[in-house]
Amino acid sequence: MVVVNHTDQSRLETEQLFWDEKTKYFVSEKAFKLTKESDTIFGVGFESKDDLSKHLSKKTTGKLETSEE
Repeated sequence: MVVVNHTDQSRLETEQLFWDEKTKYFVSEKAFKLTKESDTIFGVGFESKDDLSKHLSKKTTGKLETSEE
């Protein structure tokens, strides 16, 4: 399964994806890859808002870019 937010080009790839219509969240307990503009996150277990803007990643690995403010 692949979910793409065309506005910010974020992309979620996973073998399994459930949609919770009540909360408007995607949920998966399988391995996933989330690609954002400057980050790539791999993990197992994922919850996300429908536009991928807010997410909770479980058992993650990958490269994250941060900025100090």
